[in-house]
Amino acid sequence: MTLKKRWNVQYGLHASRDPIAVPFLAKGIPSEQSEWGHPDVAILFTCLSFYYDGLSIDQLRQSLVHILKSDDPSQLYDQVSLVSSLPDSLKEWNSINIDDLAQLTEIWKHLRFNSVIVNYFLNNFVFPKHAKQFQVKMQASGWDIPLFVDGNSKGNITTGFSGTNDSRGMLPLTIRQQDLPGLAHTNAEVLTYLLQPRNREYVLAADNYGRHLPEISLLHSIKNRGIRVLIDAGAQILEMDNRTLAKAWLAIDHEANAAVYFDEENKPWVRYRHGLELPLLASPFADDLSKCLVYLDEAHTRGTDLKMPANATGALTLGLGQTKDHTVQGM
Repeated sequence: MTLKKRWNVQYGLHASRDPIAVPFLAKGIPSEQSEWGHPDVAILFTCLSFYYDGLSIDQLRQSLVHILKSDDPSQLYDQVSLVSSLPDSLKEWNSINIDDLAQLTEIWKHLRFNSVIVNYFLNNFVFPKHAKQFQVKMQASGWDIPLFVDGNSKGNITTGFSGTNDSRGMLPLTIRQQDLPGLAHTNAEVLTYLLQPRNREYVLAADNYGRHLPEISLLHSIKNRGIRVLIDAGAQILEMDNRTLAKAWLAIDHEANAAVYFDEENKPWVRYRHGLELPLLASPFADDLSKCLVYLDEAHTRGTDLKMPANATGALTLGLGQTKDHTVQGM
């Protein structure tokens, strides 16, 4: 189950929380409060998150200080240096000065993704403190609030609203979805939209050897097809943030005047070709995006309302396990 999910899209680390992997709401957006309930799943996701993201400089310093205080620091450091790309000048423990930031940064560049030092940090600082197991664990969610009043669950009805029924299988056992008869045709109607001839072109984002296309190659492929709207519902853009992608896309598509993207505060911005950046509402492109590149990352493929031209052509990315509801909202 863990290997089916994608790092930084469905799970990862939260910078302000304990160093244990948490669920992600969308690509690059960790949940503020939720956590993985199964301990084995949380442990596996935590290991994978550190293997993908590596250690920070502070975490590396913490590990080296711990090695320094051990009974045999030289032997422990040798275990790390022997399977690393460290230069000869940094392979001896006696030549390491933990207080030298420049030297520590150089070590970090070589050891950041080293599995030996990552495992050392996990085994000494993460799991002993944050992966304790208890005999009893109490869990509750918002669904449980109306179930019991004064110890009596009779007469309490849990109600809610869902625009689709794709996720009805994940509802609590105490809830049964009641679809309105007048909307029974909605699922079939949506499928007819998906199957229209204009939506039937599919392009495999892979090179001649079947490998996943990097972001730059994907942008070149989109430009060659005359597409100026990229809707990343499948979270295929992982190596670039929104601003970096907008800049790179402008360098590839020389006919567009500007690129539109969303910043970390969920506000749309326009980046001009010469580098000037303005909020979308303060630019002349607010009512006319025909001469702009538009990029919607996964978090903004739902609930975003931009005035696209009537003849706009967009590329919608698809990901593993992507639901119909997620795909349609991106369109």
